[in-house]
Amino acid sequence: MRTPWGDLDCLDLSDTKLAEAILCGDKHQLVEGMVVECLFDQFLESLAAHTPGVVALNVETAIAQPRRYGDKKIAIVWAREKVAGLGRYLRALETKFQVFVVEYRPDMGFYGHRRNGGKRSGEIMAIEDLLAPVAVQEFKEFKVSSEVRNDRRLREAIWGFLFPHHGELLAEKVLLPRLLMNCGIQPWFRFAWNVDRIFLVDDQLWLFEVKHKFPFSDRDTDDLIFGLNNGEVTNFSLLADCGIRTLFSIMVKPKWSKTIGSLYMMTDLKARENTAVIGKVLDSARLKRLMGTSSGTTGSDTTITGDKNALLKYKSIPAQEFGLFGRFSDRPSDLAAKMVEEMRGITSPRVRDEELKSLRMPF
Repeated sequence: MRTPWGDLDCLDLSDTKLAEAILCGDKHQLVEGMVVECLFDQFLESLAAHTPGVVALNVETAIAQPRRYGDKKIAIVWAREKVAGLGRYLRALETKFQVFVVEYRPDMGFYGHRRNGGKRSGEIMAIEDLLAPVAVQEFKEFKVSSEVRNDRRLREAIWGFLFPHHGELLAEKVLLPRLLMNCGIQPWFRFAWNVDRIFLVDDQLWLFEVKHKFPFSDRDTDDLIFGLNNGEVTNFSLLADCGIRTLFSIMVKPKWSKTIGSLYMMTDLKARENTAVIGKVLDSARLKRLMGTSSGTTGSDTTITGDKNALLKYKSIPAQEFGLFGRFSDRPSDLAAKMVEEMRGITSPRVRDEELKSLRMPF
């Protein structure tokens, strides 16, 4: 697989300068999101370890828009491990997606096969040969605008958290997923999305979607709302049609500003106490209602590339629809238990606008 730094199988991913260059090619908000995902992973590790009936699937999933309108969307699944539940997940995806399964070897890079009828279809081949027949465009190097790459915030997240937190696992946990997405998948498609963690809970497939954001006021009602982009809403609806439910979780940033990074949520004890952890089950019925509502439009800074000519449409979800699981300062096991209860229909108290406003910190 080709990358801007050479063929993947020739890269030394233990080289910190190379690692920094790879991560600095992304939006600072995306890299900061990796920090938040690491924090959420600690909750989820507690969930899988201490909650009966909960199994984590070690997969990375991307969804891409197909070439022709009406064709099934494309799901590319990196099966890191062949664990219980993987086959069921792939079969579920096949009901609504064209499914491709990839694996990784240091001497070969990413390679895989198409899946059809619950089994392998066709030859195993390098990822570029696998995706080229269904690609929307000729290979086009994926680039992110400098307007959404703040060097200071990127390096704060990289050196202040990602490098020390992951250590020797940095390549496996962070670099390879970004290389797969940015160099193996994005160059072939105009629109592609990452899907977060997949779990089996009580034998039911669940997507755990994780965000870090702050609310804003609805123009008409002045109620606090959170935005979810239209592409993600559509994908979640398709996954629901596959039998995969979604728990949409947010770590609510206590400083309501796009100009401030996320590291203060870890280094400032007051910020930890003021970071609400909330979540909402997005079932098929709620997603269909959401798709039927009018869309808002946000600026280019929210798009994956930061292209100044691009805009992103989103749906609004009232903050009061979310359950309050606790604060970032709470024990991970307590937060994990609240998440599972929400998924099992034992709902947490709903979020109140006044409470979120009371947690807001100056900046």
